[in-house]
Amino acid sequence: MNKSISISAPITATTVKRTQLPDGARELLVRDPVLKGFGLRVYGSGARYIFKGRVKGTSTRRTVVIGDAWAMTVKAAREAAECLRIQFGQGIDPIEVKAAQARAEAAKLTLGAVADEYKAKFEGGKLPKQRRAPRPESVRSELKDVDRAVSMIGAGVAVEDIDPRRIRRFVGDLGDYAPSTRKKTFGCLSRVLVLAMTKEVLDSNPCAAVESPVGSEARERFLSEQEVAKVWDACGALGDYGRTVRFLIAMPVRASIARGMTHDDVDVAKAILRVGADQQGNKARQAWSLPLNDLALEVIGTDAAGAFVFQGQGVPQIPLTSTAKARLDKLAGVTDWQLHDLRRTVASLLAEAITDVDTDAADQWLMHKRTGVKGVYQRGQRLAAMRLAANQWNSVLTRVIGRDTSVVPLAKDTG
Repeated sequence: MNKSISISAPITATTVKRTQLPDGARELLVRDPVLKGFGLRVYGSGARYIFKGRVKGTSTRRTVVIGDAWAMTVKAAREAAECLRIQFGQGIDPIEVKAAQARAEAAKLTLGAVADEYKAKFEGGKLPKQRRAPRPESVRSELKDVDRAVSMIGAGVAVEDIDPRRIRRFVGDLGDYAPSTRKKTFGCLSRVLVLAMTKEVLDSNPCAAVESPVGSEARERFLSEQEVAKVWDACGALGDYGRTVRFLIAMPVRASIARGMTHDDVDVAKAILRVGADQQGNKARQAWSLPLNDLALEVIGTDAAGAFVFQGQGVPQIPLTSTAKARLDKLAGVTDWQLHDLRRTVASLLAEAITDVDTDAADQWLMHKRTGVKGVYQRGQRLAAMRLAANQWNSVLTRVIGRDTSVVPLAKDTG
């Protein structure tokens, strides 16, 4: 199927509608006998209006695609063809004119303009690799990093002038920032330039020719049993901030989830914490029902005053400030740790103390989404298994903080 067939026939709406590609032909060209150069090119996948002509005063011949025959009327196509005939007759090459316009437009396209379009698309979840609109905190972080990159290179710099040499200078200028900031800022710039490539302003991404900055090393810090006991005791002198940290020790959710936890999220009767799919800190973006053990329920208490479980003085939500954390470190005599390290602490100490712990259930209790085959086929939440892991940690923590294990736990419905 490689034969090209050419016929002469008036190009009308009926012609477009009825003309079909002959068997064995690669394409069919219908030449209009009235307007010389105007044609209809029919392929197996569709049809396009075209115009063929020679630029007056030269030997240059051009074939210009006018438009899709199914989306454009014959009248509009014929008018466009007449304009092209006049251009050719005036010695104007329409393809070169279009290329010059594109080059001029590219020269005007600045990094700031592309970055603004990128930010709008990112916020709306409209980038090719985005499955949904990001959360507000993700938008704030991304926009902050994009703005940092643009300010360092220059919003008015033409995108076509950004080459690997400029990118290497940019990476060098990032040296004063933290490793994680360096890596995120470089990644944001790269994604902005990918968008510029879709506009055919760049043939390749100059960031691809430069080695990405190294990010922060994965943290390995977790607290020992002795350190957990010291932190737990020190929390008693820190009001609602101390209650929040104790909750994070007993129930190792992310700090942002604990901070935003309302009394409506807690089902005391069933000992369940419900976390919405869109809740801040829920990276899995799925709804969770997480068992609460006795110590977590004790920290929550029965006082339902105010919307949030943990409240600050004069504010609805507890502020997890570095000042409060520094005070806790001083009281406990434990340093070089972060609130997020408590999740690693619980997972590590639980596995060390309970040899038969269900690590899969414990991971789910920490709100880690299943991956691989398990993520595809195991859709249940394994609530009973998570509750067992939660209670096993409750027994370990009770021993660590020196509590009397003979205390009768709060009654709850495990259904």
